[in-house]
Amino acid sequence: MAAKRCCTLRVSALIVLLFGIFFLVVGLIAKPVIHKLMENDIKDAIPLKDSSASLFDLWAGKETTPMFMIFYVYNVTNAVDIAKHGAKPILDLVGPFSYTEYRQKDNITWPTPETISFTYRRFFTPITTPCNGQPLNPPDFVCSLDDSMLMTALNVPLMGVYTQLSGLNVSDAIKKAISDLLLIPGNETLFKPLTAREVIYGYDDKLLELLNKIGKTFDIPELMQDPHYQLQYNDSTSEMQNKSIVYSGVNNLNQVTSYIQWAGRYHSLTNTTETVGKWAGCDDTPEGLAYRAQANMINGSDGIQFPPLLDDDQVLPVYTEDLFRSANLVHTEDVSYRGVHLFRYKISNTSLQNATEYPPACAFDNYGPTGVLNMTRAVDAPVFASKPSYLDADPIYGKLVDGVPPFSRDDDDTYLDIDPWTGS
Repeated sequence: MAAKRCCTLRVSALIVLLFGIFFLVVGLIAKPVIHKLMENDIKDAIPLKDSSASLFDLWAGKETTPMFMIFYVYNVTNAVDIAKHGAKPILDLVGPFSYTEYRQKDNITWPTPETISFTYRRFFTPITTPCNGQPLNPPDFVCSLDDSMLMTALNVPLMGVYTQLSGLNVSDAIKKAISDLLLIPGNETLFKPLTAREVIYGYDDKLLELLNKIGKTFDIPELMQDPHYQLQYNDSTSEMQNKSIVYSGVNNLNQVTSYIQWAGRYHSLTNTTETVGKWAGCDDTPEGLAYRAQANMINGSDGIQFPPLLDDDQVLPVYTEDLFRSANLVHTEDVSYRGVHLFRYKISNTSLQNATEYPPACAFDNYGPTGVLNMTRAVDAPVFASKPSYLDADPIYGKLVDGVPPFSRDDDDTYLDIDPWTGS
């Protein structure tokens, strides 16, 4: 009886072992087959062949999933002391001011199977849900303070005017005459009261209006500019008249939605007169000219869609219209969101380095302490961009002002989580 039971156990164990080996072999064979089938499905679904493509609505801005843009504004609390005595600025961080962001592509056509032509609109509408309690640490839902709240802010147009005058190719006498004319109104000060919305989206500036008239009177084209000052564009009424063109990905998935042309400006390394055209730093040596041309190129996509089937060492170029430049995103870690495996990408370390650390940064006139982007040439005003709370920047910036909260890597770094299978 014992021998029979022993044999039965041996047979059962053998059957279990055989089944185990069978399923292991099937798994080893099935996994690459399943992956190959998924790759084939993705390669067929991702290209924007026409308006029926799986990702067309998301790319074109017709997707219903909302995108949010959240701003915080620094209120200058000691403006008089700064202007009269050169005091150290004391700032008060106020926010959030939250908006729903829309990126809408219109007049979409396919000039060729490999290219898509369109006009582009990007605009924001305010979130009306109020923030209660601690507004700097809002709840999980998106809320907003009233953007009609008054702030004391730097008079950027005034600073821009004098930046332009200093570089104007006219005689000192004409510069002085223009400067005297600009001071006639008598109400321009280093700081001025503005609503949070005006700080974010701009306003019609009387000084710029006067400068425009002076430019026409003296026939100085550099002074003939739009009197509406703005750093963050918000245009809900008109579409860009100059067409943009991207690759559809039909012939090369790695190029899907990458720009050939953005608002009439081309991705080009040779014809720099039709690229971004904002960056003119570096010397005129062959190396300096190459850095300048590279800085003005329009590389990559708008960040809505990237190539599918990503490798973790793949660098993703993206064009950022707010900064008038392209930047590279690099994979830093793998993360999970609701059970979905994602690649986390952050802007490359070189994007905000100065020319000492990264010589090509000379194109942006990045010669000061590292960690910021000098946007003076791009916006005709002494404006610099950085990560929140000067994250990854030289500590000198934080020492120049009071009121900037300590940075937090988790809260203040810029990152993008992307599905490596679909590139979305």
